Amino acid sequence: MDLTDRVTSQRFARGFDELSSEDRAGVGAIAAARLKVNRYDPRSGTLTLLPQGATSFDHALAYWTAYFTDPAKNGGLAPNAISDPRDLRALTAFFAWAAWVSVAERPGASHSYTNNFPYDPLAGNRPTGAAVLWSAISLIALLAGTAVVLLAFGRYHYLGWHSVDAAPQRHLCRESEAQGAALKFMALAAVQKCARAGLEPDDLLNCRHH
Repeated sequence: MDLTDRVTSQRFARGFDELSSEDRAGVGAIAAARLKVNRYDPRSGTLTLLPQGATSFDHALAYWTAYFTDPAKNGGLAPNAISDPRDLRALTAFFAWAAWVSVAERPGASHSYTNNFPYDPLAGNRPTGAAVLWSAISLIALLAGTAVVLLAFGRYHYLGWHSVDAAPQRHLCRESEAQGAALKFMALAAVQKCARAGLEPDDLLNCRHH
């Protein structure tokens, strides 16, 4: 995250990966506190970025430009899948807006517009009580609804399942000529094997491969 790198550089003059776990937690808390502040002005319709936010946006624009240019960096997309600078800037702006709504606190609430989704402790996004509650309720409702549907289809045959009186149709199949020839070959091979073992004719039916 560009913000954590900037805070780390300002406070410790080294990389985030070089910090201790305590210092990382401190940097994460500072970054989360800054990201949580809602800087949107509904009267003017203006969203004010963080200090040096324009620099972060330029970094993101350069990243996505390279991503859609080089197939080695995007998992195999066609070269120059998006090459128009206006489209790249619009796409980066959309990503920036999506990141903002998922982190900035909703007015009058202690969670973001997306209910702190996706989960990201470094940005201060942790599951809310409402999210956990409704996730559990939705799972219970899904299982209960599935059970009701299965019970109804099993109980009332006219909903689509065959009744117990309807016997399944059985179709007898005959082997092909190639399969019949293969069976004869295996039978002759078994008889020849037993004969070579010196068994009596009466024992041929009981011979086994050793």
